[in-house]
Amino acid sequence: MSRRRRCRCRPEPLRYPNMNDAQGAAASAAIDFLTLNSSAENLTTDCPVWPFLAYYVEKTKKNLIQIEKLDHEEGKAIINGYVGNLSTRITNTAQNVLSVERDILNQTIKPHKLGVLEHYAILRKNNEYLLDILESYPELTRTLQKITDNFIDQTYLLALRLTEDKPGFKALTSLSSAHLLLECTPSEGETHNGSLTACTLTFTNGSKVVYKPRNLDIENRASMLLEYLSKKADSHYSEWKIPLYIVHPTHRWAKYFPQLPANDIADVQTYYRRAGFLLGYCTAFTTSDITCDNLICNTSNPIPIDLETIFYCVLNISSIPKEVRWNSAQTSILPNWTWKGTDGIGVDLSALGGLKEQYVSLNLYQHLEDDKDNGRFGTDGVKIYPGKNVLYLNGCIVSPWEYEREIQEGFTCFFETLKKHQT
Repeated sequence: MSRRRRCRCRPEPLRYPNMNDAQGAAASAAIDFLTLNSSAENLTTDCPVWPFLAYYVEKTKKNLIQIEKLDHEEGKAIINGYVGNLSTRITNTAQNVLSVERDILNQTIKPHKLGVLEHYAILRKNNEYLLDILESYPELTRTLQKITDNFIDQTYLLALRLTEDKPGFKALTSLSSAHLLLECTPSEGETHNGSLTACTLTFTNGSKVVYKPRNLDIENRASMLLEYLSKKADSHYSEWKIPLYIVHPTHRWAKYFPQLPANDIADVQTYYRRAGFLLGYCTAFTTSDITCDNLICNTSNPIPIDLETIFYCVLNISSIPKEVRWNSAQTSILPNWTWKGTDGIGVDLSALGGLKEQYVSLNLYQHLEDDKDNGRFGTDGVKIYPGKNVLYLNGCIVSPWEYEREIQEGFTCFFETLKKHQT
């Protein structure tokens, strides 16, 4: 399967332009699993660049052993969670190169044409062919190695912080030291600053907490302010579930709130009154970016999870008349159209809108696959799926414009409460 004939039984160290020996050695660490590490044989995966997963698992196991208070089963749960996320990341990173290599291979085996999964299977079974590709694209190899090393670091930090902070979780949920971590689910969304990503941790008693690897003291203070004002309002708002956090300088923990449908019409009415109250709060304190990804519908509770923009909203004061510089429409809560893409079709990304799957014709360069497992790179739009805010009752979506009166009641109630408690 190799494109070039080679006569060696093991890979030689990769050499990179403008890199010292230490950097070059680090960049080729995962490739050793192609020929030198027998433990990789037990790795079950369809990831085409699997040596990086084998390297991650072995290196992380050794790191977690150093954390004395970490239970062995908890360490396995953390590794199992992160390794799936890493598999997706490195596969997506390598897709462009692998697409080119598949085309090269298809030119030599006509008339049969390999699909994406067939090609991945060949890469998984043929070490020499995979080694040939990784050596031919040293920049790709270096990038995959860096991503993997970042994941190793973040896994260790999560495990260490879990053991240190777990006693304090009882402030968020009914968790004791006897309850062990059962499952770790990293977010599939965007990562930041060295593969930092949020994770949902599930424990043996069913409790869940959310870990975010950054300081969210600002968001915690904004949530405390919203909770304070809601308890000063009438009974529709006093039992509202508003997330509070355990905040540390480098990370935070929060109680997990799932998306849950309304139980009855009373829940729906309370939900939209509270949504109106939240709209007033965000309007008064210039909180923006409360989109469909930043609000969770939990029965009668609209739960905001990104209130930190209260402290750094930037208004475009140069081009907007003073009278309309800021209003409730700019919070992103109310249903609205944003025009994106080349066809000029609007999409609704708001917290109370976004009720259906939508398509945006942004012509992004991406990996495309058809129903016959044929992959290629090209430009196409993207799908936007309904957000976690979509409220259901009896299996049907509840439209917010049918509860405009409740939204207005909540909006008015907020400003009446704020006026009474200005201090």
